[in-house]
Amino acid sequence: MAIESKQLREIAEQVSEHFTSHKTISVRPVKGDPPDQYEVIYTLIGMIQTDDEITRATNHVVEISIPFGFPHFPPSCKPKSKIFHPDFDQAAICLGDFWHQNRTLIELITHIGQMIDGEFYSTTNAFNEEAAIWFTKHHDELPFSSALTGSIKPDEESTLQITVDTVDEPTSSPEDVEQIVLNAQIALERANRGDTIEQEEEQRKYAELVLDNYKKTARQAADCSTTSDNNHKDIVQEKTGWKKRIKLFIIVWAVIHAGGAGIYFYAKGESNKLASAEQSYNQCLDQLEINSFTAAKDSCEIALQQSKGVKIVEQERTTNLIAEIETILHSEKLQQGLGGRILVDGQYLNKEDAETLLLFKRLSSEGTDLFKQSQWAAASKKLQKAIDTGNNNSIVDTTTLPGLTSKLQTAQLQTFIQIATEKQNQKSWKEAIESYIDTLAYLKELPPEIKQQYSEQLQKQLGKCQFEDFKQRGDTLFAQSDWQNARLAYQRALAIGKSNDKIVEETVSEVSLNLELARLYQAIKSGNLAFASGDWDKAIHAYKNGQAILSYNKDLFTLIDSDVNIRKLAKIILQASVIKNRQTAKKYLEEKNLRAAKVRHEKVIRDIKTNSFANDSDFLKTIAESTEIIQSLEKEIFLNEKQHYLETNFQTLFTKHYPSASPGNLSHPVISLEKESPENLYFKLQCTEISGGRRTLLIIRYTYNKKSKTWDFSSGNLKKPKLALN
Repeated sequence: MAIESKQLREIAEQVSEHFTSHKTISVRPVKGDPPDQYEVIYTLIGMIQTDDEITRATNHVVEISIPFGFPHFPPSCKPKSKIFHPDFDQAAICLGDFWHQNRTLIELITHIGQMIDGEFYSTTNAFNEEAAIWFTKHHDELPFSSALTGSIKPDEESTLQITVDTVDEPTSSPEDVEQIVLNAQIALERANRGDTIEQEEEQRKYAELVLDNYKKTARQAADCSTTSDNNHKDIVQEKTGWKKRIKLFIIVWAVIHAGGAGIYFYAKGESNKLASAEQSYNQCLDQLEINSFTAAKDSCEIALQQSKGVKIVEQERTTNLIAEIETILHSEKLQQGLGGRILVDGQYLNKEDAETLLLFKRLSSEGTDLFKQSQWAAASKKLQKAIDTGNNNSIVDTTTLPGLTSKLQTAQLQTFIQIATEKQNQKSWKEAIESYIDTLAYLKELPPEIKQQYSEQLQKQLGKCQFEDFKQRGDTLFAQSDWQNARLAYQRALAIGKSNDKIVEETVSEVSLNLELARLYQAIKSGNLAFASGDWDKAIHAYKNGQAILSYNKDLFTLIDSDVNIRKLAKIILQASVIKNRQTAKKYLEEKNLRAAKVRHEKVIRDIKTNSFANDSDFLKTIAESTEIIQSLEKEIFLNEKQHYLETNFQTLFTKHYPSASPGNLSHPVISLEKESPENLYFKLQCTEISGGRRTLLIIRYTYNKKSKTWDFSSGNLKKPKLALN
């Protein structure tokens, strides 16, 4: 993702604060507002190379640019002074494995200083092989100073240290111990909240307050206990007095009213009998309702006996009650029940069959009610028991079973769906996927009409969960900078999302964006890895792939300035091409293949001049250097050609001026340039003549005219045959 201005400002503030008064490193922003490019000056010992001379220096300059995709990708670093180091090239600095997205710009700036100082350097796949050899030979001299030694290590991790103050074991009074416990509880409570324990005085006061309250409460509790005991005694005494007064009142009342109470108590007794009879009758009805026939008979007989004992009061009421009781006692239901048979659905059945049928009806009714209330799990249990009861007993009407079975299947299916939906709502995607798969497996066993009703809906919900699972997996991998696997996860999510109308279009668009970003970051990562290892062709190919992704997705990358980042990648591609051709030219020079080296430098110039960065100061400097090298190579090639001509034709040239010499006797030609003028090249030729067992050294001189491109014998320089060599 493109780095935001807020992040750039935070980085600038951190860098400024850290390096403002630094002894050996000074940093100043050079581009952007807020800045995304810095110039860093290191005042420490490091090596430089000038005119093939390797010397120490104490002033070094590096340019650092914050790139697209930061911090997933490291800043672009290149030297602005002639730093001689295995990992430094004119166009870039190789950071190796140092950078990861948790590193900061401050750590990187310090690390580069440690590289210059000789604390860190590569011995394999080095940008500068000559420097790698030099640093290896001078290993005992490194680092050059201790200015930054140990400041930042490549894999340094910070550790959190926690110190705990110990408290001596209390040896004083219990109250002191209690206070210490209170303090510990307060500290623990605050620690659990994530607070820090700093204000000890405040804690002490708080603990003292709690302790005081505790003591007051204890005293109040003691007082309350004493008070309660005293009150209890008063209450007991008061109750005792009342009891005595009530008893005395009853005795007095009884004496006064005894004379006229006889008749009243007789009538009252019959009324009580009638009420008891009615109560027994009601018990009979209740027991008959629940098929407790023997108990119902007993209650009705008691009610009948009690009713017949009423002779004076409520005669009409009594007569009606007796008639009702006798009706029940002679009823078919009671008689059948006493015989062991129960009325169910218009027919009398034996107790076992009746209970079975009633159980079936109750389970069916309860299961149906639960089904209507969408209580699927409870409904399934009731309906399953009802169906099992019906299947195992012939007394049950089997025509009702298919309807119950259909309800059971639907309830069980809905239970599966309910579980899957809950997992889905909890965003537990893997568990939701498993639940939907189980649901679909169960659905296969159901009738076609149920399959048709639910299949498509369940498939789409399963797809939605799979989409979210792949998206979540992709987001996690994306955050971990695992672009390759993030791409695979996003691709699988998109394959589902594009054909599922249950998935929100905005979510699908988000996955599409992240997929393209992952592809872009993967391309840049591949390019960076190849760049760091010196595989220039692979790096260029990867960066060009990144450009293509940016160009193709301009409409999708609304938060990214695609044109700016395409141009940044173009500059990196040009840098890689320049480094590649310069390194190849250097190898050709080591092999004395001057023409091939010249062609590579010509390509460097051509690539830069045909690029939009042709006027960039760094590339203009590269053009000047390559031009100078080409001129030197052309001169050397020109001289080599002339020397080659003389060496190839030395026998013809010597016999022309030494007629007595035989070409077959001439060998070991030696050609050397004696001097050069603006117009001519002056060569000295010598060879050995072997004749008659004697070896003689012959010498002549030739001049080449640059303007006319002709050779001339240098007259007056002809030497007589030298003294024989043996």
